Amino acid sequence: MVKNRIHAILLKHGYQSPVTDVFGQKGRAWLATLFLRPVYQQALQSFLAVLETLQTQIKVASETIDAQAKTSPAAQALCRLPGIGHYSALLILAEIGDVARFPGPKQLVSYAGLAPSVHASGGHVRTGHITKQGSPWLRWILLEAAHHAGRRADASRRSIAGWSAAGARTSPTSRSRANS
Repeated sequence: MVKNRIHAILLKHGYQSPVTDVFGQKGRAWLATLFLRPVYQQALQSFLAVLETLQTQIKVASETIDAQAKTSPAAQALCRLPGIGHYSALLILAEIGDVARFPGPKQLVSYAGLAPSVHASGGHVRTGHITKQGSPWLRWILLEAAHHAGRRADASRRSIAGWSAAGARTSPTSRSRANS
């Protein structure tokens, strides 16, 4: 939001950044050279100060999360799964608590609100969307991890398929066929 407000000030005055990252070192140096009316200059400086404070706080929080995840064997085990990082692992552990309190995996899935709704009548069973009952934070982080893991798997498949196709085009048999 703060970055958007800085960009709005630049757009209002018709400035186009000569660098790709306005908030990097070169971008900050460029921002210092701009001529703006005093009220906008003060707003720009205020937004930059707020941005620096936020970046410092984010860095501290990230270091704390990384340190806590590195000291937790359960978090390290979760981090080995595709799509799960330190933040995800700690959030999952915090939301689940002691996993022994769940008699089985079905109860944990139900607690996360990821179980499908079931409508049964007269021997006919119909399943629907997930129930969304239970921990919204756990459900959110598990869905995010699944999306990230899926994108990573798609990228791996594409790179392997591209590698295979490139290998087939340059394989010795394809070269000998082309020469004959």
